Amino acid sequence: MKAVMEALTDQHAELDALLGGLQEPDWERDVPDCPGWTVGDVVLHLAQTDELVPAARISGFPAAAERLAGRPLGSGTVDDLVALMVAHERGAPGAELRARWRSASTAVRELLADIVRAVGVEASATDRLWHIARLAWRSVPYAFARAGLDPPPGPVTVSLTAPDGGTWDFGTGAGAATSVTGSALDFCLVAARRLDPAAAELRADGPDAARVLALLRTYA
Repeated sequence: MKAVMEALTDQHAELDALLGGLQEPDWERDVPDCPGWTVGDVVLHLAQTDELVPAARISGFPAAAERLAGRPLGSGTVDDLVALMVAHERGAPGAELRARWRSASTAVRELLADIVRAVGVEASATDRLWHIARLAWRSVPYAFARAGLDPPPGPVTVSLTAPDGGTWDFGTGAGAATSVTGSALDFCLVAARRLDPAAAELRADGPDAARVLALLRTYA
């Protein structure tokens, strides 16, 4: 299972690097093996599929799929369903699609990591956590907006101790209103809602310290 997780993480990283090099016209290119679909459509499909995994676990597959399709499910095939889902949400800019897929794929990996822990295998913390930590930091304004709150009154900076003992800094600079320091692993676990902030090796200072830790997330 550990090897599978590592392979999945590497594959996601490879795709992310590829998508990061695309210009907006590239997202409109037709995909030869998917008639009628563009590169953007395929990435949207990947994001939607990954979003279905945790959502179906909570509300059931039909309800989760209907939300993404924007209509009640009919009696069609799986191909019909995914076509409806893509048709309902296609048209977003490439950068938005990439961000959505990254968030969804991260959530799936974290859910699979829970399975690893449940069967008694402890997945090792590696420098790959940098991507999750950065995503969580970048998602702070979104997390506040999703909770119906005004954004933090100033930048939020994060300084974390990496698995190899080094330091990961995000948003460092003058003018930070709120700062978070501590374990990179715990920061990622809190963001994935797998660890209570009160039990984490994290310290937050500033006017929004408590809310930042409470709202931290890596998924939509």
